[in-house]
Amino acid sequence: MIGDLYFLSEQDPETGINRGIREFNINSDDDLANYLKKYPFKKDKVKKAQSAFILKNSVLSLKHILPLFKNHNQVQIRMVSDLTPDDLREYNLIYLGLYKSLGSLDAYLQGSNLTLGNNASLRHNKSKNVYKLTGNLLEEYTDYGLFSKFSGPSGNVIYTLSGFSDSSIIQI
Repeated sequence: MIGDLYFLSEQDPETGINRGIREFNINSDDDLANYLKKYPFKKDKVKKAQSAFILKNSVLSLKHILPLFKNHNQVQIRMVSDLTPDDLREYNLIYLGLYKSLGSLDAYLQGSNLTLGNNASLRHNKSKNVYKLTGNLLEEYTDYGLFSKFSGPSGNVIYTLSGFSDSSIIQI
């Protein structure tokens, strides 16, 4: 599963041209619904984009993950936004992407000792330590990546390789 970013579309009022926009606090249909409740005047102006947007971490990471499989024909690559409840039950899954793009896989992380914060942070529930991206992404910064393994609802295996930015995922 590739972590795709949630994009919106709107029409430029001056040119009438449709454009894609990224609102960093909107990462799901529920987030969009809450946003539109808070800003009802945007209801007819902003909608979910039809195209997925993926970051370079996913593409670069795939070249290291795919050789691990004996039969490449058995591997399906899909966007996490297309993940269905049947997929969660029927398949072993590997997620590559940002924490904020986990989608329904977020529930598995929340069932661990870690909690994702709304302010781009990861909190260890027992130690209360908080981890977040610090520094300037164009210079020196600290990022935190996480490799995790969970049991799915039917005993299948779910792996996540996730982080706050591209670099942490690529390094994992």
